[in-house]
Amino acid sequence: MGSYLPAFLAASLLGLFSCYGFEACGDVAEEIPNPGKQIPKAMRMTIYIGVGASIFACAALLLAVPDIPAVISGQAPNALSDVLFNAFGSVGTKGVAAIVMISFMSCVLSLQAAVSRLIYSFARDRMIPGAEVLSRISPNSHVPTTALFVAGLVPSLIALLGLFAADALTSIVSFAVVGIYVAFQMVVAGALYARLRGWHPSGDFRLGRWGMVINIGALVYGVLAIINILWPRTPDAEISQKGCTSG
Repeated sequence: MGSYLPAFLAASLLGLFSCYGFEACGDVAEEIPNPGKQIPKAMRMTIYIGVGASIFACAALLLAVPDIPAVISGQAPNALSDVLFNAFGSVGTKGVAAIVMISFMSCVLSLQAAVSRLIYSFARDRMIPGAEVLSRISPNSHVPTTALFVAGLVPSLIALLGLFAADALTSIVSFAVVGIYVAFQMVVAGALYARLRGWHPSGDFRLGRWGMVINIGALVYGVLAIINILWPRTPDAEISQKGCTSG
């Protein structure tokens, strides 16, 4: 029997690609009453609810697959659409697709809002080009409209590359996920470096005696996650008959 480790690492990519985004809560901290308590709470609830919903959805779809061996062998390449069609029919499948599209749009809008506030904060501190324009606040809506426009325009232009380059969407998504994990680890590594030099966090939310342990664990986990995402894989390669029968 072969090792299950490669399969486990490949399957864990689902969690790495879906269970993040909680940091966006911190980007709107200046607009939240009592952010020292509310932002950490919002981050935790995002993880709890998001991870729980992801596990529920994945488990439900896996249990609903009528023929798992056919999916593994490639005889049923469109397992998700087959499950939805068998469960809801043609009209119901379109309804589910509409719900999924609405949820994706809500995620896009929330991330656009978070990115615009991040751009605004850097511009306000004169840390990026065009700071004077990007730091302007609309007198009517009281939001950084120029930063909001840039936060929508730049990703749209990047997404359009998919019309001209083969596999561009896969490369863009992979780069974005790796990039955000690298950004996470820059903060985690900086916090660990500061702790080793005697820094003690202050504020309403603190990890106390567990801070150092969690900091080290987060850094190790993040580095391993980046390696796992970047590890080259060949999902289209044929599986030998020996490998199919050994399990």
